[in-house]
Amino acid sequence: MKGNAMITPHISRNVATVSSDECVCTAAVRLRDEGVGCLVVLDDDGEVTGMLTDRDLALRVVAADRDPNHVRVADAKTSPPVVISEDADLDDVIALMRARGIRRIPICEDGKPVGLVALDDAPRTLAGEVRDLGRGAGTKVRKARRRARYERVRHEAEELLEEMYRRLALGNWYAREAFLDRLDEVRDRLRISSSED
Repeated sequence: MKGNAMITPHISRNVATVSSDECVCTAAVRLRDEGVGCLVVLDDDGEVTGMLTDRDLALRVVAADRDPNHVRVADAKTSPPVVISEDADLDDVIALMRARGIRRIPICEDGKPVGLVALDDAPRTLAGEVRDLGRGAGTKVRKARRRARYERVRHEAEELLEEMYRRLALGNWYAREAFLDRLDEVRDRLRISSSED
């Protein structure tokens, strides 16, 4: 599944877990206390056996009018779990999430959870990357504009100098005075241009 856009920057290393033997009431408290929308369900060996989401609790416990103190996590979880490795391609992961109708996937190494990627997090991270690219592009545009402005001023200065040299060739006093006036104009323009950069 290796590709161009890796999921590594989108992985949350803080994985909230729950034992499959616990009651869903305890799991609901953990969801609330940890401020998460899902718990990775583990067996006695610490391997992933499923996911328990707030939606699972709503549909499989509350809507089914079951007592949360008497329902085990194993009976309310979504299984078998969809898991991926850390070297998965971001586009493939997003496609898998959409195809399976899930928003979170645990990242596993040797069956044990090492991270979690959430569909909600990936666009936010990508938006940040796009924003950073936009800032970089904006800087390049500003530099290009300054370069273009400098080139325009330099070109105008060269034209003015050519005109002044032509007038000096006539060798009269008025031409020298015009030259000095034009030279002052060029100096002023170059000062203004360099102060804008």
